[in-house]
Amino acid sequence: MDYCIGGEFFRVLQSRPGKCLPEEDAKFYAAEVTCALEYLHLSGFIYRDLKPENILLHETGHIMLTDFDLSKQSDPPGTPNVLKNSSFFYSLPSIDTRACTAGLRTNSFVGTEEYIAPEVIKGVGHSSAVDWWTLGILIFEMLFGSTPFKGSNRNATFRNILKSDILFPQPPTHQTISSSCKALIRRLLTKSDKKRLGSRAGAADIKQNQWFKNITWALLRNRTPPILPLADPQKQQLLQFALTYEPSALDLQQKHRHQSHGACESTSLDIEREDLWTTDPTRKGVDPFEKFESMTILHDGDDDYGLFIPKENSSDSRWTEGESTAVEHD
Repeated sequence: MDYCIGGEFFRVLQSRPGKCLPEEDAKFYAAEVTCALEYLHLSGFIYRDLKPENILLHETGHIMLTDFDLSKQSDPPGTPNVLKNSSFFYSLPSIDTRACTAGLRTNSFVGTEEYIAPEVIKGVGHSSAVDWWTLGILIFEMLFGSTPFKGSNRNATFRNILKSDILFPQPPTHQTISSSCKALIRRLLTKSDKKRLGSRAGAADIKQNQWFKNITWALLRNRTPPILPLADPQKQQLLQFALTYEPSALDLQQKHRHQSHGACESTSLDIEREDLWTTDPTRKGVDPFEKFESMTILHDGDDDYGLFIPKENSSDSRWTEGESTAVEHD
């Protein structure tokens, strides 16, 4: 995988005013994510953990998905169909990506709390439609700086996902978005996975939506992204260091310093060092992850079709960074 100097898309959003993007910028990234999910579905994979933390920005500004540990593969993947539908606002043929994962339905309880689809919470089995639900959540978060169903705790969040309607924040505290954008979000966040946009023909349904009418999909990778990581001087310096780094030259430099200052002085690179967390017992009460809400909810029981019931003392953590909690079914 290429080095993505732009880092996590989550951190990019956090650095923006209101932690959100203008609608046209959000549309660009939503389009690129749609193409990434389309590719995965064509390969027979359901992604199942889309969120800003799992999106990286390449030096070109284009996105790359990462963290595939929760992905599920259809073995073997199905064959995509070519669609011709006059109901679309233009008549170019499309590829039915849903057919590639049509034979895959799993009951694993996986995902990130605020992004989990209703069918995953219910434990009735889920398909590639969960990825289109998470796309709807992502678009909402890019536009408003928060997810639509977040509650005061995990139970409340899950109840909102199952029962609550979508409420769009209003000006002046939030930006005004187009009616076509709201319509797309509502269709992606349809509670029933069988009625959700994308359940009929996969990515083709999303790409033909009215909100994306000004997107030329074949030329998407040729567009200049709204955010260019290399425009950041610090990132330029870091990339230049990585491209010109020569271990042999560094060894000679360290040897010279060692001879100049004596054996007692430790050598170091002229870069800012991280304050790494250690298990030093003298640092009791100091938790570097105290404000870092990160949890993967994972129950890898594909053959167990029980109903998941959240425990009352569940954490209200949202984010996933490799930590996993096994959730047992009653």
